[in-house]
Amino acid sequence: MLAVEAEFVGVFEILSKRQKKLRGEVPDVYTYDNIPEPLRVQIIHIWNDTLGSQEHYSDSHLRTRGAYQVIVEILCREYGVFNLLAEEMRQRNYLSELGAFLLAERDPEKALDAIEISFKVIDGITRTWDYIHCSNASEGADDAIAELNARFQEHGVGYAFEGGRSSVSIPNCFTWRP
Repeated sequence: MLAVEAEFVGVFEILSKRQKKLRGEVPDVYTYDNIPEPLRVQIIHIWNDTLGSQEHYSDSHLRTRGAYQVIVEILCREYGVFNLLAEEMRQRNYLSELGAFLLAERDPEKALDAIEISFKVIDGITRTWDYIHCSNASEGADDAIAELNARFQEHGVGYAFEGGRSSVSIPNCFTWRP
């Protein structure tokens, strides 16, 4: 990521958001059974910034491909499928497969599975310089987790990621927000 781009990553209070707040059009009740499409797209942007973009994925000197592969293979194994998209693929692109899965999956718990596993990977393996040759990699991982939690709140989704340092179980990684 370029230095200029890094300054503009995160959650912004753009005009349309401020206007919605003034009109009282923001969620004041959290939901647990819906992951809105704009939130899913924003999560893919966070993945691209932190796990790596297609450019990083294609660079054999970086660990991006392996990170996406681990996420996809964990999900496939747990769901008892060979790929997340239920279609035959000649050459797998795990980055694209994960993104397409998150956008297409209608079961919010399965969408949360992908989010949980991916943020465990972000929290666990993207914190070192050698991941995508980023000098502030640990800060980038923290920023990604903070942005995810802000996006959950922004969309009225009642979950928060609390990091891979706690137990692997979902109640310890995704907490209910009253």
